[in-house]
Amino acid sequence: MSLYLGSLTFLGTTLPLAAFALPAPVLSDETDVNLKILCPLAATFFYIIVTISVLMILYAAYLYLTAAGDTAKIKQAGQIITYGVIGVVVALLANNVPAIVGGIMGWNTVKRC
Repeated sequence: MSLYLGSLTFLGTTLPLAAFALPAPVLSDETDVNLKILCPLAATFFYIIVTISVLMILYAAYLYLTAAGDTAKIKQAGQIITYGVIGVVVALLANNVPAIVGGIMGWNTVKRC
């Protein structure tokens, strides 16, 4: 237990200091904001959500195949597939977030990544 608390304490105090080691991006205009900050964040979000959604759909397929006529498992599998498809749609929309943010901020040069 003390090893666990010690590890948490160490990570909690040293990880915030690691943020100071990262150089701040030099931004000259709104296009730089889009290319250096928003697009990498959107791309990372896209890959994470697509991976989780595909794993959810595979798990739902497994539940459906092993349900053996159990209506509760079939219903649960259907709900998981629905959530997985919603996740894929959200991930696809993540690529348009920089353009939406640019439109709200009034940056006319910001396009899709």
